[in-house]
Amino acid sequence: MMGYFSGVLKDAKLCRYLDGEARDAVASVLRAHPDASRKMGRGAPRGFQVRQDPEKGYRYFVVIREDGTAEDFSVRKGVDALFPGFANVKRKGNQTRRERPGADGNDVNAAANAANFSSPSSAVDVAVNAARLNRVITDCVSVDELLELLATDRGALARFDHIHVPTAFVTLNRLAAAAPMGDASGAVRLKLDADEGFRSLVVLARVMCADGRLGAQGLSNVLHALASMHARGVLSVDGDATNLRGLVAALERATPRLSKKMTSQAAANAIWALATMRWELGADAWDALEAAVVRLGGARGSMNGQEVANVLWAYATFGWDLAEETWSALDGAVTSVAGGGGGGGG
Repeated sequence: MMGYFSGVLKDAKLCRYLDGEARDAVASVLRAHPDASRKMGRGAPRGFQVRQDPEKGYRYFVVIREDGTAEDFSVRKGVDALFPGFANVKRKGNQTRRERPGADGNDVNAAANAANFSSPSSAVDVAVNAARLNRVITDCVSVDELLELLATDRGALARFDHIHVPTAFVTLNRLAAAAPMGDASGAVRLKLDADEGFRSLVVLARVMCADGRLGAQGLSNVLHALASMHARGVLSVDGDATNLRGLVAALERATPRLSKKMTSQAAANAIWALATMRWELGADAWDALEAAVVRLGGARGSMNGQEVANVLWAYATFGWDLAEETWSALDGAVTSVAGGGGGGGG
């Protein structure tokens, strides 16, 4: 993660306000800074800039307060506050060594298992530990258990990679859907709005969109999970508490880059999700997803019946005019599925 912010420092124009994903990521980290109130001052800050020390030459972030004054701040302190344990991750070359955290006496099975992996001594150990953490996430049996795993004082979130983040969103969607009937959606929504661990997960997903760690399948899975929970009232992309709108915007920005690697399932799920959230797509993402439909549809494409149905419903919901080649690809996919040929079996 620090590599992402180092890239922002290196590439940003000096004394210019940051915008887009860089602005949102820096804002999220500053809000978690232990001295955030003093750094930001009263009111909403005007924005963030990168400046350079005139003598030593190093670059640093500043927040421009509402009154126009500037205050420098440490991104690392904010990252450490969001993801405790991140500072203990040491890198040398392409190897990664994580110091084993000490036991804290708490008996929360999922979180304890995630927080007590042995220090990997090889790439194989890293892979084994990553797979183990993924199982810990999917083995959670309730929303409360998953949120305990994400709790910022456990250190597990600092170990999340591009697989764990989508897995956490998918698992949360599954657990929220399985919650007891009644006011389950409202209760879960209140928990998510107030949960620091969930907010940290949202920030981490946004950073992974920006720095390229999140892949095509991961992007699709996160979108699908968000849309499913949005449709059930578990969360709202228009809410301010967790800034999910910022996450969906980050996922949209990553779509043109990742759409060429999407499978038919990933493309269909992404299109369905965006339509379900009534998200107004920009031209770049729209064109990229149409190109994916053209690539994956048609008589010889890989779309199955459910995927074709999801895409058709989504485009009808969007109400946008499609290019002729997109309609042709969908028509070919429908014909193929109806005739029992291709289409992945439906």
